[in-house]
Formats: sequence, C-alpha cells, structure tokens
Amino acid sequence: MPEEAEAVLKAVHPDWSIASWSVRFCLEKEDVITVLSGMSTLEQVLDNTKTSDEAQPLNDAEKEALAEAMRIYRESAPIRQSEIDKYKGLVYHGVPVSAILQAYSICQIQPDPGFSDDNNYLKNAIAEVEHVDFHNGLEKQTVIAPDGTDITEIVEKAVTWLTEHSF
Repeated sequence: MPEEAEAVLKAVHPDWSIASWSVRFCLEKEDVITVLSGMSTLEQVLDNTKTSDEAQPLNDAEKEALAEAMRIYRESAPIRQSEIDKYKGLVYHGVPVSAILQAYSICQIQPDPGFSDDNNYLKNAIAEVEHVDFHNGLEKQTVIAPDGTDITEIVEKAVTWLTEHSF
C-alpha cells in the first residue's frame, strides 16, 4: 500500500493495522458472514481476532478514510483508475477493455503480482465470451479510444501479462 494511503488510515486510527482496516471493510459488506484472511504469525492471528471480536460498524470518518486510501491505492497502479475509466464501453474479444486494464493494474500493485485472483479475470472472461482457450493465442484486435487514440499497445501489454500469469 502506498505510504500516502497508509497515512490517511493511520490519521484516523493510528493503532489499527492495515490488515485490521481490511477485515473491518469486509465485515461491513452486506451478506458477509465470514472473513477469511491469510495469517503467517501469531501476531497477525491475534490482530485479526481482536479486530473481528471488537468490530463495530464503520463511522463516516472511517468510511471516508477507506475511500480515500482506496483511491490513492488505485491511482498508484501503472494504469491509473482515472485513465481506465476513459475506456469504458470499449471491448477486446468481447471483454470490456476497462476491466482488462483494471485486472492488470491490480495485479501490478500487489506485493506478489504473479499471485492474485485478478490474474485469471481475462482467461475466464474470454472463455465465457468466445469459448476458447486463450493460451492458444488470440487474434490481435485494434483498440481505439473515444478520443481517437490507438490504445492497442497498452491493451496488448495487459493481455500478454495476464495470459502469461494466469493459473
């Protein structure tokens, strides 16, 4: 997480870990009854347990801090969310270009870019739309943004990376 985003959260609750914010965010979602979180140390187990046991609904300041931290996080990606939003409505092999670029960008800002469920977004979306195994290669398609800019290169870069890193 970018330091700027972490600072936003710490300004509201300096005593909460970033994992605590994540657990609280998940618990806030309607219909969530269980949060499964990865833990590697006893300290992480204790932190997650304490957070879950003491969880209260997020207040307005906490919700605003989370929204701002998520905005900063998304804007730290190689393709900023504000840029991705410009491509809504465009498709590549029947899959929204904005979703492809978002999946790629989310993977790139993960601690381990090669291991994220977003890696499989493109594979699953292509299989659903075209009913093909995309590892055999896809026919190149030109992608032109609404302003006339050819964005084929960045889409192909994202598609290539997602293809190589799907599992």
